[in-house]
Amino acid sequence: MGGTKSNKNRKRIGIVGLGSIGVKHCLALKELGVTEIYALRTNKGNKVIPLELNGIVKYIFDNSEFENIDGFIISNPTSLHVESLKKLSDFNKPVFIEKPFCNEIEGFLLRNMDLTNINIQIGFCLRFNNVIKKVKEIIDSNIIGDIYHCRLNVGQFLPLWHPYTDYRNEYFSKKELGGGSIRTLSHEIDLAQYFFGKPSALKGYIDKVSNLEIDVDDYTLLLLNYNDLFVVRIEMDFLSKKPERNGKIYGKNFDLIYDVFLNRIEMYNKEGKLETYFVVASNDMYLEQMKTFLDIIDDPKGNFNNTAATLEESLLQLDLIKKAEYYSANDTWIKL
Repeated sequence: MGGTKSNKNRKRIGIVGLGSIGVKHCLALKELGVTEIYALRTNKGNKVIPLELNGIVKYIFDNSEFENIDGFIISNPTSLHVESLKKLSDFNKPVFIEKPFCNEIEGFLLRNMDLTNINIQIGFCLRFNNVIKKVKEIIDSNIIGDIYHCRLNVGQFLPLWHPYTDYRNEYFSKKELGGGSIRTLSHEIDLAQYFFGKPSALKGYIDKVSNLEIDVDDYTLLLLNYNDLFVVRIEMDFLSKKPERNGKIYGKNFDLIYDVFLNRIEMYNKEGKLETYFVVASNDMYLEQMKTFLDIIDDPKGNFNNTAATLEESLLQLDLIKKAEYYSANDTWIKL
């Protein structure tokens, strides 16, 4: 990744939450030339600085120790995001918040925080994946033609997700920490918004269907209606033994099929023939995401190509999730 470092990235970054995803963000910042990262820690957990971050990360134990910070990262459990943002809002600096933004939209709105002058980026890193960027480019070009329907799919077997930890103790397995398939795998909901905008109506089925030792949903099926023009079907699960993340977009002129894990995009014409085939170069989406965050710090008004998810988009998604959960809990099956 030579050439990514520059003097302008000699910034002081504050981070709240240094778990596995927090470490990923710090490593990306290190690659981009950031040499001062201040990690706010509690008196719980491991206090050893990861070896690869020695000399870059310094631990602090109170917000008052954040001095001359240029931007903040919030990557602690989802249930603590709003509390952390409230404490950092007085600094009036750009903030990157790991997705999902929070558990309860009501809990956020009741805080009445004034975030008018704070540029907030939400960590939907899949927007920075080269396959997704190319799919977005194709959709925006209207080559596909009128959209008929779309399927977005993601699945991974939870016990194999982080094999170095006990899945039963991780945030994604616990309701109180904002876990569950619909929240943890919500990148696909964000992609629907990123590709097509705000849906007009939805239906949902959300449940725990396996014997995994978790207290959250492990399977989600959503149907998003776009003004009765087309429907996006989103399927997310903690059950797929073979990890998958792919999508199919069916249009008047072409069907587009993409696979994030295979870095592949295929387009089939009206004769059913493969007309266009892309093998997209893989990229470090976490690096691209942090590069955009540093750009936001340099230019908070966003006078550059910014694909990052906004706070407004994240709140819209959270509202969608809450309505899908309500529908799933209150709708009934038609008996046959």
